[in-house]
Amino acid sequence: RTGSGELIPVERKKSRVPRHRPYDGDLIQATAYCILVEEEFGRTPPFMRIQYADRWFDEPYTPERKRWVLEICAELRRARRAADCHRSHRIAAKCRNCGQRQNCGQAL
Repeated sequence: RTGSGELIPVERKKSRVPRHRPYDGDLIQATAYCILVEEEFGRTPPFMRIQYADRWFDEPYTPERKRWVLEICAELRRARRAADCHRSHRIAAKCRNCGQRQNCGQAL
């Protein structure tokens, strides 16, 4: 809570610190927390904090960001219902370290 009583979601990360801005996945997660605060407490957080090991980013919680995350959630729901879902393999290191690599016919 801020001094004025605002609820601010904080996402804490132990790992990698980005140079210029939070990673999209971390923004999605923190934005989801803002949506949950809205639903549970009926209050809209003005921003969210993403705390890395030695640095943090305060990011605004905007209607555009909320729409972005809700659209991603809808895409995930559609993909779960699909008979065949192709994975993103744009980042070779993520594919290499994926816990589902042994089950994936699309592994790099």
